[in-house]
Amino acid sequence: MRIRPYSKSELARAYAPEITPQAALNRLAAWIKLNRPLREALDQTGYYPRQRLFTARQVALIFEYLGEPYGFSPILKSVYITISHVIPASHVIPVPLRRDAINRISTFCVYVD
Repeated sequence: MRIRPYSKSELARAYAPEITPQAALNRLAAWIKLNRPLREALDQTGYYPRQRLFTARQVALIFEYLGEPYGFSPILKSVYITISHVIPASHVIPVPLRRDAINRISTFCVYVD
């Protein structure tokens, strides 16, 4: 996914395309709030929770700490699809992963399939 300014809604939907836009916004806000290092890094860029757009620098930080949205990552999307076929979708909570976790997940995915 290209690093550029994104509206909060656009970025939130990229991370959670399977839920409503408002629920996606709430999920992204919760991830930011619960990820102290990310929140502190965003605060240094002038981020405040009610802003409507993420700057390119803020998007880069979000990608660094959370990984790219699985909607744009074929590996993570396949993991989500695989898990949601094994576990009821209502019990699957996609968790953002850092890039270093992708290799472990893709290896795990081989055994799940």
